[in-house]
Amino acid sequence: MKPTVLVIDDDRMIRQILEDILNEAGFQVIQAAGGEEGCRIACDILPDVVLVDLVMPDWDGLVVCSYLRNQAALAHTPIILMTAYRDMEASVNPFQVGADDYISKPFNRSELIARIKGNLLKKQFLKSNNNKARHYDALLEISDAVITATDAGTALKEIVRKISQHLEDVDRCSIALIREDEDSCFVVATTADLLRPSFRIDLNHYPEIRRVMATAKPLLIEDVSRNPLMADILPAFEDRDIGAIMVFPVVHAPRVVGAIIVRIAHRDGGVPLEDIAFCRLVSNVVVAALKSNNFFDLLWEEAESLRDIKSRLEADLKIKEIYEHLFEHASEGLIAFSDSGQVVFANRCMLEMVGYARVELQGRSLVDLFGDEVDALLRACLEKKARENLNHARFDMPFTSRNGQSFIFSVSIGEQLPHDQLRVAAFRDVTEKRMIEDDLLQIKASLEDANAKLLQADRARAEFLNTAAHELRTPVTIVSGYCALLAETDQSQLTHDQRSYVMEVVDAADRLVDLINNLLDLSRLDSGKMTLDVRAGDLVKSVSRFLHDHESLVNKKSLHLHTQFPDTCLALFDEENIYRVLVNLLGNAIKFTPAGGDIRVRLEDAGALVCLVIEDTGKGIPEESFPELFQEFSQVDKQDSLVGSGLGLYICRKIVEAHHGKIWVESQLGKGSRFTFSLPKPS
Repeated sequence: MKPTVLVIDDDRMIRQILEDILNEAGFQVIQAAGGEEGCRIACDILPDVVLVDLVMPDWDGLVVCSYLRNQAALAHTPIILMTAYRDMEASVNPFQVGADDYISKPFNRSELIARIKGNLLKKQFLKSNNNKARHYDALLEISDAVITATDAGTALKEIVRKISQHLEDVDRCSIALIREDEDSCFVVATTADLLRPSFRIDLNHYPEIRRVMATAKPLLIEDVSRNPLMADILPAFEDRDIGAIMVFPVVHAPRVVGAIIVRIAHRDGGVPLEDIAFCRLVSNVVVAALKSNNFFDLLWEEAESLRDIKSRLEADLKIKEIYEHLFEHASEGLIAFSDSGQVVFANRCMLEMVGYARVELQGRSLVDLFGDEVDALLRACLEKKARENLNHARFDMPFTSRNGQSFIFSVSIGEQLPHDQLRVAAFRDVTEKRMIEDDLLQIKASLEDANAKLLQADRARAEFLNTAAHELRTPVTIVSGYCALLAETDQSQLTHDQRSYVMEVVDAADRLVDLINNLLDLSRLDSGKMTLDVRAGDLVKSVSRFLHDHESLVNKKSLHLHTQFPDTCLALFDEENIYRVLVNLLGNAIKFTPAGGDIRVRLEDAGALVCLVIEDTGKGIPEESFPELFQEFSQVDKQDSLVGSGLGLYICRKIVEAHHGKIWVESQLGKGSRFTFSLPKPS
């Protein structure tokens, strides 16, 4: 850290020249434009050196020297007077007014820096000598205290007090007597409480003492928060302003019999070496007092045993108080009763529930409170608890209060208490809950009735669709057939509009046939009458045959069909139903792909599955439509209703899932769609 120099001068140019010179020499410079301002800054920052001009308009250099020397914190701070007079000693003696040195203007850079460094060394030397003298005086006082003390305990307490007073920023000083087993030790004196008797501490919580015991050497921990030795016990220091810890062994013969522990609060800079040397000397003085304290070992052991027993009793009493508090303030009503049903205690909530004061319950039984039926309910509950080996058993019980209001209590019976043969029953008011449950049961019954009617209506709908589809199938097939014949006959005698009408009738008839087929498939799926004849077969042959049969539809719209198949591809499938899936998927690809577009069909191996992919270059499907795409009567666009029923993809999904496969879609608007479904391979 750079030494701080405070420059006090009313000439701004002089201040700036000094700052430039001293900064270059490695000093930190603070400027003050007058004597009064400089004194105020000096008291705030406590600089290492003060450079002050002799002649200034407000407080001159002599006044500044006098003021600073009267401040205890600045009593030893070097003060150097600056003057323009060549022979300053002839006019003013700087040493009589408290200055340590002087320097003449204009400045010689080398001389200025040498003067400042020389005064800093002088300050450090004086401070070191003063500290040594203080330490020797304190050590003599400690020795006198040990000699004059009437007993070792008093001497040890006086030692920790003296150390705490003598060293700066001591948070706590303690002396510990280390036991033979080296697992614990006794704190025989501590400034945390000088009146406290000796007490045991577990060395597992004091790793710094354990380290000193193992090494028999002093230990200095300058930053507790960053020292790995203290990592496990750092939470104990969260609320303490502890920066450093010093531990010094007290050695007798070959063994460490004790330790001096000094905890130091956070402060700038490290622990001075003089403080460490002082504590090492004190540890030698402590040996005699600490060894004589061994006379009380047996007494301490017995006292510690009694303290342990007392602590356990106090802990048990605290736990008892906690349980009593929890019992009294529980949100449920609690009653403790004997085997004969006599009420022993009831908590506040229970008294409010039954409308009795605590004194009114004295001498009363459960039957007095809740009527004769509680006896039978309680007996049945306990029998069930014993029979089914339950920790708790519960039953509902009606109750009428003093003012005639009716309630329903849910009663829970626990285990019998081992010490006083009592049982505790918990009472909860479930009147409103049971009313809600009754309402819910009625609502459930209504919903089940409504659901049954809906199922019946759905069955009627399905039956109607099935019947209508069957009735329409024959006449529509005939119409479609005649329309197809009419489209294939010579139409030379027809006008252009008439030929257009014929083609529209043919298209409409084809759509009607597709709709009826889909309705029939839907009816079979909903009724569960669609049976699958699943066999192992070559999917390549089946798909190739299907594409050959429908090639005219592709060519009719001037589309390009591309296939990518392996030589063979075995899968488990019902050929007729898979044809229905292909009809729908290929039909959609043809419908929604503009003339000149491409349709690609390929088979892919996917481990235990075979995937069939049909990809087009049509208008694509928006991603938000994906979740509903395979639902019944789902259509992406209103215009789609002109070319389809919205049942095709739903039927595809049902058929593929019946094969234990899956079907899904990938699509980008304006680029096309890719439909994929999977089928299992033979095992």
